[in-house]
Amino acid sequence: MKTHFLIVLLFIIQTATGQIFNPTPHLIDDDAGLIFLTIGDLNNDGKQDIITVSSQLLVWYENLGQGNFSEPIEIDIQPGQSFNINAVDLNQDGHLDILVSSFENDQLYFYRNLGGGSFAPRVVLAENLDRVSGVEAADLNGNGFLDLVVGITNSVGLYWMEQLDGEGNFGPPSPISTTLSQARNQKVGDINGDGFLDVLSNSGGSTLLSWFENDGQGDFISQHIIENSGFYRNIIFLEDLNSNGSLDVATYGIDGVLWYENLDGLGNFSSKHYINSNPDFTYSQLAVFDIDNNETLDVVYLSSSNNGVNYQLNDGSGNFSTPFLVNPPDGITSGGNYPVDIDGDGDMDLINIAAINGDPNTRILWWYENQTILNVQDSAIKGLTITPNPVDGLLSIKSKTPLKSVLFYESQGKTLKKITTAFESIDVSFLSTGVYFVLIEGQEGERVVKTVIKK
Repeated sequence: MKTHFLIVLLFIIQTATGQIFNPTPHLIDDDAGLIFLTIGDLNNDGKQDIITVSSQLLVWYENLGQGNFSEPIEIDIQPGQSFNINAVDLNQDGHLDILVSSFENDQLYFYRNLGGGSFAPRVVLAENLDRVSGVEAADLNGNGFLDLVVGITNSVGLYWMEQLDGEGNFGPPSPISTTLSQARNQKVGDINGDGFLDVLSNSGGSTLLSWFENDGQGDFISQHIIENSGFYRNIIFLEDLNSNGSLDVATYGIDGVLWYENLDGLGNFSSKHYINSNPDFTYSQLAVFDIDNNETLDVVYLSSSNNGVNYQLNDGSGNFSTPFLVNPPDGITSGGNYPVDIDGDGDMDLINIAAINGDPNTRILWWYENQTILNVQDSAIKGLTITPNPVDGLLSIKSKTPLKSVLFYESQGKTLKKITTAFESIDVSFLSTGVYFVLIEGQEGERVVKTVIKK
């Protein structure tokens, strides 16, 4: 189709002139320690901050704008080693709280955001969890409050915890499965299209990947096995990889980076499709997000074949390009990958935790700039006007050449809405007050990104 042709052409232009990601990283912290991290706007200033946890410290880095970050701001000491941290508004007061699973202390913590990035002391939500690992927040019983899904690493069990009042108070863990072992990673989504949120989990033994069907009341009535033989699946993602409206599964293991197609939208999955597989390589640190702003989900991962960041682009049907590589400076090995629009330009940048070769205890926290938006600015649309701006009701976009589409993005790079008609009277009531990016495409492939302020 013509749309895909334009996207491929744009990509060819980008790779001919340079990487999608600028290969020169921007330093955040040259001594970050052995950390796990997440992203969120903790002080409600419209910029995405960084939260990290190690055995010794829980801290956050304020995004100061233009890709610059503050020194680490302490939230707590001695939280214990953790492999899962979330920024989520558990008590629905408009501020992102912090949820930490302490693998080291067998406990689940909640830090209430008091506003402006200040936090109340830790509250233990659950304890005596044998090496708790994966934690996800979602409304599992339809009462409007965010509940929790909790996976156990060194023992058996997958649980959910009901939020009782919308204030961050939870009931005890209730079993989803009492036989699942090494359930280190979970994802929540409507897998079978019935309107209720189901739970996907990895595990060891004879049930490597499976999903649990939710009846809408938080009762998980059946387990559906996706894969029951082969290699342990590490990080898992529940995303629509082939643009058909149903949730697929992306993951990796010893045998490679791969995905399983939700064949009918009812939760019946295909056998594995390999994105990249080489028995001589070790794969790790998978992330799934739209790299090139074409509304399809691409993959980023690490490979033992090199020290850098590998990425492959999706054509929208689940077919992935050959790998592209972002090499770190000499003497550095890339680590964890975390996508976020750091500089607020409408495309997803990449935070990377890197290691100095030969020093396993030193970690560098830095980010790579995504240059997609910069590259699309070259094709101007003649006579383009956007009025009024700031806008409250109807937005009018006019040009001397015919327009094809207008795509609205939030500052984190998430697509909000695509407009394909009536460009001169776009109702922007779907936008909250704030700053947004619009990608405007002409009928001949011209592409321009502009900023729109919603009053």
